[in-house]
Amino acid sequence: MTTATRKDKLKAYSALAGAVTATAGGLNAQIVYRDISPDFLVADTAQYRLDMDLNGTIDFTFQTLDTTITQYAVPAQLALINVETPPAAGTAGFTYQTYPFTDTLTLGDMIDVGSTWNPQYANNGAHILGAIAPSLGAFGEWIGATDKYVGVRFVASTQIYYGWVRLSVSAGADTIIVKDLAYNQNPTLGIGAGLTVGLNEVSADAANIHTFDGVLFVTFPQTPEAARVSVYNSMGQEVLVRELNDATSRIELNTLSTGCYFVRVETNGTVSTRKIYLH
Repeated sequence: MTTATRKDKLKAYSALAGAVTATAGGLNAQIVYRDISPDFLVADTAQYRLDMDLNGTIDFTFQTLDTTITQYAVPAQLALINVETPPAAGTAGFTYQTYPFTDTLTLGDMIDVGSTWNPQYANNGAHILGAIAPSLGAFGEWIGATDKYVGVRFVASTQIYYGWVRLSVSAGADTIIVKDLAYNQNPTLGIGAGLTVGLNEVSADAANIHTFDGVLFVTFPQTPEAARVSVYNSMGQEVLVRELNDATSRIELNTLSTGCYFVRVETNGTVSTRKIYLH
């Protein structure tokens, strides 16, 4: 990727983010962006070991593999992202016949606690970008995908962080090109796929979220047409969900254990996320 191209891309991303958050308030997320220059070609035995936050711990390894699918005893070509860190880490995606597949995200798709996550331990950490088995067919959204984003979450100092990695995968699932990445330094906030500036989560429609004495209070400036609150534990598992129809809602959390949780409120196209602690 040339410097000129990268500058043009960053300018375009910033412009899009500005349009997305034009009505938002003053809280800016801290986004760390890193270009992989030159782009890294994963093929044959060449793997790319990615340390998202450069803390000395490898979070993800990208590799291609010519192997046999044990369950069906057939040869297959795989493009993989291996999740190396603790169980709370993972990739945004879906499960097909017990196998974890990663989604192809497009510019601006939200990556946060509310995304559907394949945990690290799924398939022993080998999450599938794409698979081709001549006798079975092609599987996965990444087959032949160019300049798409994989949503990732990784763990550092017991905190979960959300980010993206931009990739291209060949039609034969035998090469992966790793291009650039970004993550949100604030573990309570997500990130838009491909964006290098923060998506603001405070707007005129945003919810005010706070807790007191084991009770969660969610307040809106006006009664929402439809709203949904989800509570996630520190492993990213959804432990409570409610539909909200009032300007102020009171939700008892006395069934939850003490510890750190994330509250995500969706209403009128706005997402508000907060970290809470139960004592």
